[in-house]
Amino acid sequence: MKRKILILLTCIVVVASVFCTIFVKDEKINNVLNNIQDKLIQEIIVSEETQQIADETKQATENKENVSTVELIESSEQEEQLVTDEGAIETDGVVEQENISYNGDFTGKGNNLLGEYQGLTYYSQADTRWANIMYSSTNNTSQTMKSSACGPTAGAMVVSSSKGAILPTTLANIAVDNGYRTANNGTAWAFFPFIADYFDFNEYHSTSNFDKMLSYLTQKDSKGNSKYFVIASCGSGLFTSGGHYIVLVADTNNVIQVYDSYLYSGKFNTASRREAGVVVDGNSVYVTEENFKKYANYKNFWIFSNDNIDKEVDTTIKNTETCTETSSVSKYSTQVGNIYKLKNRTILYANSNMQGTYYTYLKNTCIQVLNHVTDNIDYIYIKATNRYAYCYTSAYSSNIISTVQNSTVNQYKKLKSRTILYANSNMRGTYYTYLANTKVKILKNISSNVDYIYIEATKRYAYCYRNAYK
Repeated sequence: MKRKILILLTCIVVVASVFCTIFVKDEKINNVLNNIQDKLIQEIIVSEETQQIADETKQATENKENVSTVELIESSEQEEQLVTDEGAIETDGVVEQENISYNGDFTGKGNNLLGEYQGLTYYSQADTRWANIMYSSTNNTSQTMKSSACGPTAGAMVVSSSKGAILPTTLANIAVDNGYRTANNGTAWAFFPFIADYFDFNEYHSTSNFDKMLSYLTQKDSKGNSKYFVIASCGSGLFTSGGHYIVLVADTNNVIQVYDSYLYSGKFNTASRREAGVVVDGNSVYVTEENFKKYANYKNFWIFSNDNIDKEVDTTIKNTETCTETSSVSKYSTQVGNIYKLKNRTILYANSNMQGTYYTYLKNTCIQVLNHVTDNIDYIYIKATNRYAYCYTSAYSSNIISTVQNSTVNQYKKLKSRTILYANSNMRGTYYTYLANTKVKILKNISSNVDYIYIEATKRYAYCYRNAYK
């Protein structure tokens, strides 16, 4: 409203200047217009809630906590059809998206919202930390981060990977508060040039030409890091059944690495998508240039420079499962990695707030503790159904079926010989071969003989048998 009033004032001054030039000097009129223009572009709206989220992100990254998404969401092709960002399939991001455009200049004003740089960062719009948070400019509770926030999530991945850590919820709030979230057509295309200015990217380009986009995406520095990241809008096809924004983070040997904010297990196993020959490795989707061009149904590309390309990154991430150093007794009643049985028929939840989608499991179902959410809620894995869920710790039987001995979380190890690591905790399916003496960091003790690890040299997460270390 304030912006509209100022625009109206500008018009009045301009009209008045036409009729009053004999009373007001041109220089004075120009000064008045310049002052009004300065007010029009003075600042964007950053609410107290947005600032609080940004401050919490800063604190988390200062404490070396990993703010990226590490879980793989549970979904299906049917549910995906309900999750769409219609704005991603507009052919004209200015005219058809409710006439939202970006004409301002906010260069660098968003950098005070950024936390410490953590390197290449993946976020899921369905991350349980924010999946059910409303993302709407009309207070429509059915419009949530999970259902329609692929735009802010894609933006957050690019900003975090290039400038400094920022969460999707921060950008979602900024989009809503400043008019880049349309009423019914998702996130406006104009949000992306705004991001480029607001976070002061060294370079920014926009194109609908696939080959021109590739001319940037294929560029690498001497260490093999991508010089550019690309946000792509896609229509119904390989990545979405409606409209969707994805991030292209690299192109190596004619294969594009994609960060899809709505990636779920089995997404590319449908009959209509298998032909594209997609390979999923952790949170990364790999597809050839040829098949991307053939199946992605892309509409437009927004190209951002990787401005942290020459910086040395401290990749030491604190494991949030560990207790504080001053405490000698764990506050948790369960141990990460242990396997327990449910003592009664139990309701498990898809979300950590223990509301919404739930599943009912029978007495004596075996579950494995993956993470402590609170002192009475665990993030667990049910092997029998290959499902991840949240469970109250009071639901477990006191009898431990399997234990993890001698926690080695946060320790660094070297592989004693050529070793096969796996993408899945069941130690089957996709695997990678690593040489002797490869250095790994242990993130979780999954069981008495399996660890979840991070390989810094390749920035890969994987599962490893514990007897593989020196």
